[in-house]
Amino acid sequence: MVERITKRDFYRGLLYALRLRRQTFDTEGQAFHRAFGEVMRFARENPAADTPLPVEVHLNPLFSVYPEATEMLLEGEQDHLVSLLNPTLQRATFNVSENFADKQLSRLPHADWFRELGRRFDEQLGR
Repeated sequence: MVERITKRDFYRGLLYALRLRRQTFDTEGQAFHRAFGEVMRFARENPAADTPLPVEVHLNPLFSVYPEATEMLLEGEQDHLVSLLNPTLQRATFNVSENFADKQLSRLPHADWFRELGRRFDEQLGR
């Protein structure tokens, strides 16, 4: 039986894994969307134990952004994982500790896969 990951759990897992790497990150501009796109490409090409990816991404050709990246941020804010306390969503700050993120991530299926996605996302975001 193939274990399915919901979109919400996918976004949570990715954010928890990124929290293990950093406290804040820029959410505006090419670098963020390029990093998100690369992580999603890796996730699609390297699925967790043949688990279908619950998110289909679409690059907006006019603005070169992924609407799903914004959706992930807004869901993360709704779940109180990140704060986007600026009107233009330029910077996200995690509301959860690294320890809490690690515990929550460990409860998700394929936690090691999410950790790898978080590592790659962090790497793509740069410093």
